[in-house]
Amino acid sequence: MTKTSEDPGKLLPFERAMTALADIALEHRILALLLAMSLITPMVWRTATHFGRQDNSFDVWFEADDPDYQLYRQFKDEFESDELVAVAIVGSKQLDRLQLEAQRELVQQLRTVPNLREVSSIFTTSVIENSAGELVIAPPFSLDEPLTPEVIERGRARIDRGLRFVGHLLSPERDAVLILGRLQADLSHPIKATLIHTIETILSDFKTRRPGSITHFTGTPVMDITVDKLACSDQQRFFPVVLLVSALLFLLIFRHFGLMLVPFSVQLAVIFSTIGGYYWFHPTSNMVFAMVVPIVLAVTIGDSIHILHRFRTLYRGCEFRSTLLCAVAEEARPCFYTSITTAAGFFSFLTSEVAPIRNLGLFAGLGSLLAYLLTIVYIPVLLSLLPKQWIPCNYAQRITTPAMGTSVHILRSTTDWTLRHQGLVLAITLGILVVACVGITRVRIEVSAMEFLHQDHPVREGLRQIQDRITGLGNVEVMLRGEEDSAKDPHLVGAIAAFQAEVETQPRVTGTTSYIDYLAAIHRSLGDLDLEDQPPTREQTAQYLLLAETAGDQDLPRYVNHDYSTARISTRLRLSVSQTYREGLSRIRASMQRWFGESGARVTGLVPMYRKLDELLLRSQTTSLLVAFGMVFLFLWGLTRQVGLAALAMVPNILPIALTVGLMGYLHIPIDPGTVLMGGIALGIVVDDTIHYLNHFSLELRRHGEYPLAARNTATKVGPAIVATSLVLMSGFLVLVLGSFNPTTNFGLLSALTMLFALPGDLVLLPLLLILFKPFRKQ
Repeated sequence: MTKTSEDPGKLLPFERAMTALADIALEHRILALLLAMSLITPMVWRTATHFGRQDNSFDVWFEADDPDYQLYRQFKDEFESDELVAVAIVGSKQLDRLQLEAQRELVQQLRTVPNLREVSSIFTTSVIENSAGELVIAPPFSLDEPLTPEVIERGRARIDRGLRFVGHLLSPERDAVLILGRLQADLSHPIKATLIHTIETILSDFKTRRPGSITHFTGTPVMDITVDKLACSDQQRFFPVVLLVSALLFLLIFRHFGLMLVPFSVQLAVIFSTIGGYYWFHPTSNMVFAMVVPIVLAVTIGDSIHILHRFRTLYRGCEFRSTLLCAVAEEARPCFYTSITTAAGFFSFLTSEVAPIRNLGLFAGLGSLLAYLLTIVYIPVLLSLLPKQWIPCNYAQRITTPAMGTSVHILRSTTDWTLRHQGLVLAITLGILVVACVGITRVRIEVSAMEFLHQDHPVREGLRQIQDRITGLGNVEVMLRGEEDSAKDPHLVGAIAAFQAEVETQPRVTGTTSYIDYLAAIHRSLGDLDLEDQPPTREQTAQYLLLAETAGDQDLPRYVNHDYSTARISTRLRLSVSQTYREGLSRIRASMQRWFGESGARVTGLVPMYRKLDELLLRSQTTSLLVAFGMVFLFLWGLTRQVGLAALAMVPNILPIALTVGLMGYLHIPIDPGTVLMGGIALGIVVDDTIHYLNHFSLELRRHGEYPLAARNTATKVGPAIVATSLVLMSGFLVLVLGSFNPTTNFGLLSALTMLFALPGDLVLLPLLLILFKPFRKQ
C-alpha cells in the first residue's frame, strides 16, 4: 500500500502522474470535452446503426478450423442442409377429407417459400410398392388428384404399408400430422430470418381461414431465430432500463441532480465507446454480447463513486480544485488496481475457444480500462462545470450526525459484532463453503436452444407436442466413407441394417433413415426376406438402386452420394436437455464401433454439434476462472507487495463465487452461454471493493497502529461507498431478470446474488481475517 498526500511533492510517481493528468484536463476543460465528443460521436453513430443485430448460428460459435465443425461442413456439402422446420397440425381424424384438404393447401403454400429446398409430408413423401409386377414409387396422396373416398382409402392403405409415415410424419393415433421443410444449405442469417417470417405469415393466414385448426411451428432453425429475436429485444429493452436504474440510484446516492449527471455522463461515454467499438469490427452481436450494457455499467460505476465519495468527504466549501486533485491522488492507485483486476476478469475470457465469449472479454476489458481513464480525466472536468452551490460541503461532519449516519452506524456496529463473535463468523463461513461445494458437484451444462426458452413459449410448446405425439427433431448423422460403389457391399448393407435396428431400440431415439430403407422396401416388394436375414448381393443392390432411380425416387440422393462411396444414416432424437444428448451420443457411438469398427464411420449433425458446444463452454468456464484467479492474485500481490496478504484477500472473493455456483446446483440452473460468463466477470468486479477496503485499512493502520480501530474506521469511511457500489451493481444486473430467455435471466440473477454475497465477504470476513492474521508489515 502507498501513502498519498495533498502536497504534490510528497506524492509517489503514479499518483503524481494521475493528478497531473486531471490537472491538465481542468486547465483545458473545454478542449478536453471537445476531444471526448469528437471520439465518442462515431461510436454513438455505430451503436445506433447496428445495435440489436443478432446472429447465433453455428458459424458464430465455432472456429473455422475446428475438426468437428469442418466435418459438419463436409456433411452439408455432401448431403446439403440437415436443418428442418416443422409444422404440425393437431386434431382428430387427420386422414379425413376436410383435414387432408387443409394439409394439402398448407403443403402447396409451403412449397412456394423461397430457400425452402423441399417439403416432406404425406403428399410428397413416396411409398415404394409392387403394383402388378411393376415397381411404383409415389406418395400416399397427390397434390393434384381430387380427394375422393376411393383416393382417400387407397392413400390410407399406402400409409399403413409405408415405413416412413407413422412415427415420422403421422402420429400413431392419426390425431397429428407433420410437415417438414428442409432449408437450403448455408443460408445467411437475414435470409433464414426472412424464411421463418414468411412461414409464420402463411400459418397466420391459414389459421384465419381455418379457425378450428391447431398448428405448431418449431424446429432448430425456428428456435435459433427465436433466440435471436429475443436477444435483440432484450438488448434494446435493457439499454434504457439499465441507464434509468443507474441514474435513479446515482440520484439516491448523491442527493442532487447535478451530481448525478457527473458519473452518469462518464457511464454513457464508456457504454457507447465499448458497444460502438465492438460494432466497428463485428456487424452483428449475439446472445452473449447482448448482456454487455449491465456489464459495462458494472465496470464504470465503481471508480466514479469512490472518487466522488472521497471528494465529498474532503470538501469544506473552499479550495475546490486542490480538494478535487487530492481526492484523485488518494483514489488513483486503488481505482487503477480495481480497473486492472476487473479487466483481468474479462481478459480471462480470451482463453476461451468460443469466439463470442472472447469478443465480450476483449471489449469489456478494454471498456473497464477506458472507464478508469475517463473517470480520472472527466469526473474533475464535469464537477468543475457545476455551480459550486450544487456541491455539498462538510459532508464528513454531516455523516456523523444521527440524520445522515444511519448507514455508517450499521457498518460500525457490524464490525463490532464481528470482532466479538470471531469464532461464530468463522464457523458460519466454513459451513457455507461446505454447503456450496456440495452444490457445485450438481451443476450441469446446457446449450440446447429449447432450454433457452421459457417453459410456456409457443416454439418450445410446439416442439414438445411434436416430439410427444410424432417424432424427435434432433438429428445425429453417421457418415460412412469408402471407395466408389462401397455402399453396394452386402456386408456393409447388412451392418447398416443391423445398426439401425439396434439404435432404434435405444431411449429417446424415434427412428432412423438411410438408403437401406429404400433397398428394404424394394426387397420386400419383390417378395424377398428382410435385409437382416438375407442381405442382397452386390448385383441385387445395384439393380435396386437403379430401379429406384428410374422410378423417379427423389429422396434416395439424400442418403447416398452419386458414386455410392459415401452413405448417411440419419437418427432422430427427441430434443431435450444436454445430458440426454451426451447419453444418446455415447450409445450411438458404441453401436457404431460394434458394427463398423474402424471403417471410417464418423458422427456429426446438430446434436453432436450441441454436444461439442457443451465441451467448449465447460472448458471456457474452467480455464477463464483459473486464469482470472491467477491474474487477480498477481495484481493483488503487486498492490500489497505481500504474498500472504494477497492470498488472504482472495478468500472473501472466492467465497461468494463458490456460493453462487453452489446455488446453481441446488436451483438446477445450468452452465449456458450466459452463466458461463458469471465466474470470471464476478471475480473481476467483486475484488474492486476488497482493494478499496485494503487501501483504506492500511492508511488507518498507519495512522492508529491498532487493527480493531483500523477496521472500525475503515467501515465508516469506505463502507458507504462499497455498499452504494454494490447496490448499483445489483440493480443493474437484476434488470436482466426481466429478460425473455433463460441464459439472460440466469446470468442477471446469479451476478446480482454474487454482488450481494460479496458484501459480507468484504465488510465482515475480510476485517476478521486481517485482525486474526495481522498480515501488514510494521511501518
